[in-house]
Amino acid sequence: MIESGVDIAWLYTMFINPLPPEMLETLRKKELVLVPELNYQGQFSMILRSLGVKAISITQYTGLPFKVKDLVERVNQQIESHKQGQLEL
Repeated sequence: MIESGVDIAWLYTMFINPLPPEMLETLRKKELVLVPELNYQGQFSMILRSLGVKAISITQYTGLPFKVKDLVERVNQQIESHKQGQLEL
């Protein structure tokens, strides 16, 4: 995605409570935070939103990991919706 010109980065944490303070501050400054989650409810996104992060869930609950092409497609959809001002947190 970066090679195709998408302005994107990723963060990974093993600590959810509390989140590392530096990570939380970085996430709060972002215009859009997409959170791929392998569950129906998107609990991590809900936690992030409660902490002031503009987080959107990309969920899948098939019991299987994301396929790269599917995740790329869903991220691109969210980015396009964000550009058009259609995202709902």
